[in-house]
Amino acid sequence: MIVDQWALVRLGIGAVLRSLDVRVVGDEPSAREGLQNARDTKPDLVVFGSHLDVAVSQAIRQACDLASRPRVLVLLDSATRDELALVFSSGADGALLRSATGEELADALTRLLAGERVLAPAFVPILAGTMSAITEDSGDGALTPKEREVLALLAQGRSNRQIAETLFISGATVKTHLAHLYEKLGASDRQQAITHALAKGVLQ
Repeated sequence: MIVDQWALVRLGIGAVLRSLDVRVVGDEPSAREGLQNARDTKPDLVVFGSHLDVAVSQAIRQACDLASRPRVLVLLDSATRDELALVFSSGADGALLRSATGEELADALTRLLAGERVLAPAFVPILAGTMSAITEDSGDGALTPKEREVLALLAQGRSNRQIAETLFISGATVKTHLAHLYEKLGASDRQQAITHALAKGVLQ
């Protein structure tokens, strides 16, 4: 289900979804119409773009309260830390810039439908610092305090050298911590580490 006041935007998002063999069950110019349609069609995914009738946080909550809870992606022009926190605390599964390319949108949609949480790279530094420990796993998969510190700095866009200088450790030690982070989070690079940390609740 696609919600955006602009018909051309809805067409563009729909084209990306169809290229992924995802069936579009509806597209509406307002959140109220989109949510009503979603109650009938029970989509797996709702994409909220620009709409004027309902606050985005309210629209997200209503989507998450549907009998068949869909994944929710929000497209934003820009956002402050508090606005992003509200978007995710309301239940959104992903947030992208409205200026995202078709490739970026396709990648985000694929990962959302696979059960991941998605955050535009430009938003990562804004949310940096809101870290918490993984509490669901106290075994080998849990991050150590030092690994959480490295992850927090990683989310701020710090280089390996900057992380080393901040934590008073060597560059080799930073690489070791990153290797452990990637393994525990199931990531292959920095951006994946941040995305997977969001999915696991490490970055909230």
